[in-house]
Amino acid sequence: HRCASAGSASGGSGGVDDEGAAARDFWNTAVLVDGKGELRLRYRKHHLWGNEGNLGLTASEEDLQVVDLAFEGPAGPCTIRTSLLICYDVEYPEMVRILACEPHRAELVLVPTALPYTEPNAATKIVPARAMENRIFIAYCNYPCVQRVDGEYFCGNSCIAGPDAEFVAGPFGWEEEKLLLGNIGWTEHLRWLAEETPYLRDRRPDFYRSQGHCQEKS
Repeated sequence: HRCASAGSASGGSGGVDDEGAAARDFWNTAVLVDGKGELRLRYRKHHLWGNEGNLGLTASEEDLQVVDLAFEGPAGPCTIRTSLLICYDVEYPEMVRILACEPHRAELVLVPTALPYTEPNAATKIVPARAMENRIFIAYCNYPCVQRVDGEYFCGNSCIAGPDAEFVAGPFGWEEEKLLLGNIGWTEHLRWLAEETPYLRDRRPDFYRSQGHCQEKS
């Protein structure tokens, strides 16, 4: 499925890759293609959900990456530091925090997903929280309510969440299957919020490290 960013022909696509016929490992993989049709980023899922490991998929150990995507903004061309996660990955706060902090400094995270009907709050609660606590935008693209191979159903709720935890676009209903469009960018209000409560700047990595959790301060 596709995860398209507002105002651009860029998009992401999810699938499985095996690095060739001789490979022994298979990964749940998403790619990011820019408006010129060029492959900019390949991302392999790091957290396996449910039975995925028994289906032959491997959890990635690759470093997280960010690319600068060019967009045509209302005030002229601009670039947005963009990254990818897949489904379950965004439900781990560490993943988004790593992307938001130095040296990555992601501003937009695209998340193709296959969220089942049992967990709609991952889309409607967790995604906005991740966007707010990292002061970034997250575009979350799920399947609509169609039957899964195991007899369950997806829950839709594709959305774009902003740095204030408000929805820029969506969430769609469970059965809606269409292109989600939204304008993203830093308004005066969002800049004021980020300055009033600068989550990344106020972090205490030395204390976290003393508790066994290590990330560098941005």
